[in-house]
Amino acid sequence: MSAGSGRSRGGSGAIAAPGKYKVRMDMIVRDEVIALAEPVEFEAKILNNVTLEREDRNEVLTFSNKLSELVRVMRGAQQLTMDNLEKVIKMKQTVLVSSKGTNDMLTELKKLELELEAVIFKFDGSEAKASWEELDEIDMPLNRRLNAVLYSAWGSTHGITGTMKEGYKVLIEEFPPVLDEIKTLIEKINAFQSKLDNMNFQWTPDRVPEL
Repeated sequence: MSAGSGRSRGGSGAIAAPGKYKVRMDMIVRDEVIALAEPVEFEAKILNNVTLEREDRNEVLTFSNKLSELVRVMRGAQQLTMDNLEKVIKMKQTVLVSSKGTNDMLTELKKLELELEAVIFKFDGSEAKASWEELDEIDMPLNRRLNAVLYSAWGSTHGITGTMKEGYKVLIEEFPPVLDEIKTLIEKINAFQSKLDNMNFQWTPDRVPEL
């Protein structure tokens, strides 16, 4: 059993800690939520088929919680990057069709577009020709490394291995500079958008035109 929201569609999470939980069943029909069963309490217990001591179980839970927080920030940062890439592409189109647009503007936007794509590449990398095992550790994209740690940690009933800890340690070292890079790019994008707004371009993303 994994700890997580009952509204989750697929996926998995950290193994739930022993204790009492409640489960309920709803059915969503269009915009209506229909209750099929009221909350029922149950108790999750440790099976007798594992060798973990209590301290080891706590270590697994603590590590899984830290890993979940890293997942939250990394996934959000990547989505933010992709959203801003889409914004830059739309701004480029606005500049192209406007009589106020200049080649310098297009060059600046193209540079931002390439920098955002480079950040996304750090997350996803390129597809391995045969398998990921053929890549050197230095070439491993962030998401691939993260998924490897997740796969091992979220299903673990035998403690946190050295490989899991090392993978997490590498991510904690490699990801923050990428996040800083994303923040810097967003500042540049917002500044460029403000410039377009001040020049009364016909439309830019997230701006409501006013008379």
